[in-house]
Amino acid sequence: MRCAEHNYDIVSKMFYSKALFFYQQGVYSETDRTEKSSTLANFGPDMDKNYGWDGVIYLCGLLEYKYGQQDDIQLRLKKLNESKTAIARIFGLGKSSKNKPGPLLEHARNLYDNISKLVSDDDF
Repeated sequence: MRCAEHNYDIVSKMFYSKALFFYQQGVYSETDRTEKSSTLANFGPDMDKNYGWDGVIYLCGLLEYKYGQQDDIQLRLKKLNESKTAIARIFGLGKSSKNKPGPLLEHARNLYDNISKLVSDDDF
């Protein structure tokens, strides 16, 4: 049973937005070489399934797609295009590489298609 008066939906969105912030900070730190994160042993999502740095890129894109800011449309389009490019590298390189997990490739392809549709949508 859902408890509407407890504002769980507001807290949930806050946690997703915070996760987006930290994932983006991790990617930025890796990109500008201030902190090396891509060499860590396990990224999850749990101990049995390690999707590596590609999983981090995917989650960053997914969180941006679902919970990214909505106020500045131009900034949103810019961030979605950056996410789309990063996600394309996951499944684009994954077809020739057998060590990439199949579920990640499938989810990355679906997310890429969804972002592409959103970015090219005239109603945006």
